[in-house]
Amino acid sequence: MPKKEVLSEIQVTLDVIGGKWKPLILHYLQENGTKHYSEILRYLEDAPKKTLTAQLRELEADKIIKRTVIPTVPVQIEYSITDYSNQY
Repeated sequence: MPKKEVLSEIQVTLDVIGGKWKPLILHYLQENGTKHYSEILRYLEDAPKKTLTAQLRELEADKIIKRTVIPTVPVQIEYSITDYSNQY
């Protein structure tokens, strides 16, 4: 991942949690604990699946949430807030 020049802490914060769905995802996981992908999708009833998946991946890449694959048939995915994000 290429490094970006940081102009301010606000810019970094908006880069990490900016977007229409990220704050709602984080709030939902913070208040309700670990949730399956389908539960997050149900909570964000108007969120397109493609957008939700992309925003979850971005939050995971920034180490704000943790993605756990449960090897069942079909495969289940769980998301939870990381300890890193609970420090703030």
